[in-house]
Amino acid sequence: MVESALKITVCGRIDCPNYQQSVVAANAIAAGNSNVCVEIMQFFETQWEEFLRKTASVKKGVFYDHKESPLVYLNDSEYVGTNEIFQRYALMNYNYL
Repeated sequence: MVESALKITVCGRIDCPNYQQSVVAANAIAAGNSNVCVEIMQFFETQWEEFLRKTASVKKGVFYDHKESPLVYLNDSEYVGTNEIFQRYALMNYNYL
Protein backbone atom coordinates (compact mmCIF):
# COMPACT_ATOMS: atom_id res chain seq x y z
CA MET A 1 0.00 0.00 0.00
CA VAL A 2 1.39 3.40 -0.99
CA GLU A 3 0.99 6.20 1.53
CA SER A 4 -0.19 9.53 0.19
CA ALA A 5 1.91 12.63 0.65
CA LEU A 6 1.34 14.74 3.74
CA LYS A 7 2.06 18.43 4.12
CA ILE A 8 2.44 19.73 7.68
CA THR A 9 2.11 23.50 8.03
CA VAL A 10 3.37 25.12 11.23
CA CYS A 11 2.58 28.82 11.68
CA GLY A 12 3.38 30.95 14.68
CA ARG A 13 5.12 33.76 16.44
CA ILE A 14 8.88 33.59 16.15
CA ASP A 15 9.27 34.42 19.86
CA CYS A 16 6.96 31.61 21.03
CA PRO A 17 8.64 28.52 22.58
CA ASN A 18 5.66 26.33 21.65
CA TYR A 19 6.01 27.39 18.02
CA GLN A 20 9.71 26.49 18.08
CA GLN A 21 8.90 23.08 19.59
CA SER A 22 6.33 22.39 16.86
CA VAL A 23 8.83 23.37 14.15
CA VAL A 24 11.39 20.92 15.53
CA ALA A 25 8.79 18.13 15.69
CA ALA A 26 7.52 18.77 12.15
CA ASN A 27 11.05 18.82 10.73
CA ALA A 28 11.92 15.59 12.57
CA ILE A 29 8.82 13.88 11.19
CA ALA A 30 9.68 15.02 7.65
CA ALA A 31 13.30 13.90 8.02
CA GLY A 32 12.16 10.39 8.89
CA ASN A 33 9.37 10.11 6.32
CA SER A 34 9.90 10.73 2.63
CA ASN A 35 6.16 11.22 2.06
CA VAL A 36 5.98 14.18 4.48
CA CYS A 37 6.85 17.78 3.61
CA VAL A 38 6.81 20.75 5.95
CA GLU A 39 5.88 24.40 5.48
CA ILE A 40 7.09 26.75 8.22
CA MET A 41 5.61 30.22 8.54
CA GLN A 42 6.97 32.55 11.21
CA PHE A 43 5.63 35.95 12.23
CA PHE A 44 6.19 38.86 14.56
CA GLU A 45 3.29 39.68 16.92
CA THR A 46 1.36 42.13 14.73
CA GLN A 47 1.89 39.99 11.62
CA TRP A 48 0.66 36.96 13.56
CA GLU A 49 -2.63 38.58 14.53
CA GLU A 50 -3.26 39.64 10.92
CA PHE A 51 -2.36 36.16 9.65
CA LEU A 52 -4.85 34.55 12.06
CA ARG A 53 -7.64 36.86 10.87
CA LYS A 54 -6.91 36.16 7.20
CA THR A 55 -6.57 32.43 7.73
CA ALA A 56 -9.85 32.24 9.65
CA SER A 57 -11.70 34.13 6.92
CA VAL A 58 -10.34 31.81 4.22
CA LYS A 59 -10.39 28.42 5.96
CA LYS A 60 -13.46 29.03 8.17
CA GLY A 61 -14.75 26.58 10.81
CA VAL A 62 -12.47 25.73 13.72
CA PHE A 63 -9.84 28.14 12.42
CA TYR A 64 -12.02 31.00 13.77
CA ASP A 65 -11.52 29.81 17.34
CA HIS A 66 -7.72 29.47 17.16
CA LYS A 67 -6.01 32.25 19.14
CA GLU A 68 -2.58 31.06 20.30
CA SER A 69 0.76 30.31 18.69
CA PRO A 70 1.37 27.98 16.97
CA LEU A 71 -1.29 26.97 14.49
CA VAL A 72 -0.67 23.57 12.91
CA TYR A 73 -2.67 22.10 10.05
CA LEU A 74 -2.30 19.33 7.48
CA ASN A 75 -2.62 19.41 3.70
CA ASP A 76 -3.59 23.10 3.70
CA SER A 77 -6.97 22.49 5.33
CA GLU A 78 -7.10 19.83 8.08
CA TYR A 79 -6.93 21.61 11.43
CA VAL A 80 -4.63 20.07 14.05
CA GLY A 81 -4.41 22.95 16.51
CA THR A 82 -1.90 24.02 19.10
CA ASN A 83 1.52 22.66 20.01
CA GLU A 84 0.10 20.34 22.67
CA ILE A 85 -2.31 18.73 20.19
CA PHE A 86 0.36 18.52 17.50
CA GLN A 87 2.79 16.83 19.91
CA ARG A 88 0.11 14.24 20.67
CA TYR A 89 -0.49 13.79 16.92
CA ALA A 90 3.26 13.35 16.33
CA LEU A 91 3.50 10.75 19.08
CA MET A 92 0.45 8.76 18.01
CA ASN A 93 1.14 8.83 14.25
CA TYR A 94 4.95 8.96 14.01
CA ASN A 95 6.22 7.81 17.43
CA TYR A 96 7.87 11.22 17.82
CA LEU A 97 8.47 12.22 21.42
